[in-house]
Amino acid sequence: MNTFTLTIITLITVSLSSCSSTSSTMVSSGDTSTRSVAVLPLDGEFGEQASDLIVEQLGSQGVSVVDRSSLDAVLREQDFRRDSRFDQSSLAQYGKLLGVKKIMAGTTTAASGPLYSYRHVNITLKVIDVSTGRVTWIGRYGNSLWSSAISTQGDLQRGAKHIVKEFTRIHGTDF
Repeated sequence: MNTFTLTIITLITVSLSSCSSTSSTMVSSGDTSTRSVAVLPLDGEFGEQASDLIVEQLGSQGVSVVDRSSLDAVLREQDFRRDSRFDQSSLAQYGKLLGVKKIMAGTTTAASGPLYSYRHVNITLKVIDVSTGRVTWIGRYGNSLWSSAISTQGDLQRGAKHIVKEFTRIHGTDF
């Protein structure tokens, strides 16, 4: 192999390896009995991913969130059914069992964008106050007409970020 080919291969390898990214989020390590929010897996094709991204965004904003394993354990123990997902009184009961003040539930859908763009994600998130069983906030993200999505995953990440930003703008981070 000549030097030119070896140099090109080295540059390509270095270039590709520098494209990877790493990020981290510092999450409050407070007492788990004072968790503020539980985020249920959202209904829809991208529901679990959206839930995970929403939890990540809430944590990055300083909101204390129930971890997935605790949430899954309570939902399994209580034989949680998807058809009761938007039954506010059931959700309030789950929230009390989890020891949270608010519980989030919602849906995700994906719609084709203009021309040949990736599918756009739409997120609807409802927040139920555990003490009253009432919906206190409904947030929506998505509009397939505004532009082409660079990727469906990117749109999902952007949606989680925007919806949490709006939630914390209204509710703050300590409630």
